Amino acid sequence: MEELEREVLQIEYALAKQIPSMSRGVELHTVYGSMSLHDGDAEKVGRLVEKLLYARLKQIDKLRRKAR
Repeated sequence: MEELEREVLQIEYALAKQIPSMSRGVELHTVYGSMSLHDGDAEKVGRLVEKLLYARLKQIDKLRRKAR
């Protein structure tokens, strides 16, 4: 469970700090290179990542309940 606790803390930090800053700009890195997104495109990526993180928190919550 320690891994899940660490993951929750990382997600909470991302939701509090990183996701809000994504509205100003996002830098994506792949093995083929990097790309920058700004303004509306960056906001869309931020909203998508936010949804993914909340979904993961929900998953973790289910795992915790199951483990009890």
